[in-house]
Amino acid sequence: MKLEYFEELKQNQGGLISFNGFFSASTEKNVAHEFAQRSLSNGFPIAVLFRMKIDPTNNSCPYASLENRSSNQSEYEILFSFKAIFHIESIEQIENNFLQVDLTLINEKENLISHYIEIEHNKFNHLINYEKLGELLIQMNEFDKAKDLYEINELFIIDLHMSHDLEYEYENESSIDSELICAACLNPFNKPTITSCGHIFCLSCIKLWLKKDLSCPICRKILIENNLKPVTNQNILNKLDQLPVKCTLCQQTHIKRKRFDYHKDKRCQKVIVLCSAADMKCPWKGQRIDLRSHEMNCSYCSNQKLSNHQVQENATTSSKLEFKQIIIFLLIKLCLELMNSHSLKIESIINQYPLYSKISLRNQYLTDDDIPIVVNLAIINKKCKILDLGRNQIISQGVIQIAESLTNNTTLQMLSLHKNSLSEISVQYLAAKLLLNDSALKWLDLESTDLTDNSAEYLAIMLRTNRSITGLWLSNNRIGYHGVEMLALALIYYNRTLKYLDLENNRLINDSCLNYLIDMLEQNGSLKEVYLNNCQLSMTSKIKLQTIAAKKQNFRLFL
Repeated sequence: MKLEYFEELKQNQGGLISFNGFFSASTEKNVAHEFAQRSLSNGFPIAVLFRMKIDPTNNSCPYASLENRSSNQSEYEILFSFKAIFHIESIEQIENNFLQVDLTLINEKENLISHYIEIEHNKFNHLINYEKLGELLIQMNEFDKAKDLYEINELFIIDLHMSHDLEYEYENESSIDSELICAACLNPFNKPTITSCGHIFCLSCIKLWLKKDLSCPICRKILIENNLKPVTNQNILNKLDQLPVKCTLCQQTHIKRKRFDYHKDKRCQKVIVLCSAADMKCPWKGQRIDLRSHEMNCSYCSNQKLSNHQVQENATTSSKLEFKQIIIFLLIKLCLELMNSHSLKIESIINQYPLYSKISLRNQYLTDDDIPIVVNLAIINKKCKILDLGRNQIISQGVIQIAESLTNNTTLQMLSLHKNSLSEISVQYLAAKLLLNDSALKWLDLESTDLTDNSAEYLAIMLRTNRSITGLWLSNNRIGYHGVEMLALALIYYNRTLKYLDLENNRLINDSCLNYLIDMLEQNGSLKEVYLNNCQLSMTSKIKLQTIAAKKQNFRLFL
C-alpha cells in the first residue's frame, strides 16, 4: 500500500471504508499473509493485512464462498459484492512495515446511518451534523428522506431561534465548557432538562423536538415528555449561573447570567418601561433612562400623588383628628407668639444686608414655615447673590418655595442648603425647576442633606439640560452605585458646563462605581475639580483614577 493511502486509512480509523469493486478474501490467515507479503516485493513500502468480521445473518451485502469453484481451491476464497461497506475497528503493527486492519461488515443502509451518527457524535462532542447526514442520504440515492430531513431541520431551527429570543449575548463563547452546550440549539442550557436516556437539553429545545420526533436527538431512544426532569446537578447549574453575558439593549458587559433578570428589571437604562401612573391611563412608554424626566412633568403622576395623599388622610381615624384638634387649640396662642417673635428676628437679620450681597442665615433654626419671609426679603427685595441657609431644619415645602423663586431670577448665583434634612420630593422639585434652565444659579451646595441614589438621579436629570450650574456639592450623603451611575452618564453624554463636583464622604461609593468614574473622567471635558475623599475606594482604584487625572490638563482629583 502507498504511504499516502495508508495515512488516509489511519486518519479514518473508527470510520467507514468501501472497496471500488468486487474483491475476494481468504478464510486462511496464512494465505492472506502471503498475498500481503508480495506487495512488499512489488515495491510498496507497507503491507496491510485486512482481517474482516462478518455477521452471517447480515444479508444486505451479497458475498459467497468460492471454495468449490476457484481455480485454486487451497486459497479458500470468499467473494464480496462491490456494495460491501466495513467499519474500521482498529489498526495495529504486526511487524516492521506490516500492519493489520480489523474491519466489521455492516448493514448497507440502517447500520451505515447508525455508524455515521456514532462517528459524528464522537467527532463533534454530542453535536449531530444533520447537513452531513443529509449529504450521506443523497449519496445513497435516498432523495425523499434527505428532503424530509432538511425541511424538518429548517423548521426546527426557526422554532429554536424564536424560543431563544434572549436580550443578552454570551461573552467569550469559545471558552464556554462544552458540557454546558445544548446539542439542539448550540447555546448554553436554558432551564436544563435531562431525558430518561441521560442526555441534557434546554427545556424549550427538547419540547420543540418532541413535537416532531418522539426519539432522543442524540441516541434515538424513545422519549416521553412526562419523563423529562429538570437537572439538579449543582455543578452544572452553578456554572450556567456564573456565565458572563452582555446586555444587547444597553451594552453593559460582565453581567452574571443569573443576575440578568434583575439587571433588566431594575438597572437597564434602555429597557422599555411604562409610566408609574399607567394605571391612571398615562399613555407614556419609553426607555427607563427617560422615566424620571417624564414623571417630573407628568400630570397623571401629580394626580396620583394627590390621590394617595388624600387616601392617607381619609384613613386617619376620627379619634386622632379630635386629639390633634385639641392639641392645636391648646398650643395655637403660644405658637403664634413664638412665630411672630422668630419672624421679627429673621426680618431684622436680612434687613441689615445691602442689595446684591451675600446673606447668611446659618444656624437660625429656620423651618419650612420661615421660608416665605426669606424668599420675599432676601431673594426678591435684597436681590442677594449668595444665600446661605445651612444648619437649619428646612425639609420639604421650604425648598419647594425656594425653587419657585428661582424662575427667571437673574441675581442669585449661589445657594447653600447644607446640613438640612431634605426630603426626596423637595430635591426632585428643585431639580425640575433648574432643569428648565431659566435661572442664574451657578453654585448649589447640598452637603450633608441626606441625599440618596434617587436624589442623585433627579440632579443627574437636571444636569442633562441645565447650562448655568458650574459647581455641585454633594458630599457627606448616602449616594452609592446607582447615584454615581446616573451622574456619570449625565456628565458623559449631556452636560458640558459643570466644573466642580464634590462627592466626598459618600461611604457607599466603592470599587463597584469605578468603571463609571473612569468613563466620567475620560469623556467629560468641562470638569476642573472632582472630590472623592473618604469614599470606600481601594488603593488600586485610586491609582487608576489618579493615572487618568494626571493626563488631563487644568484638572485636579482629590482622593
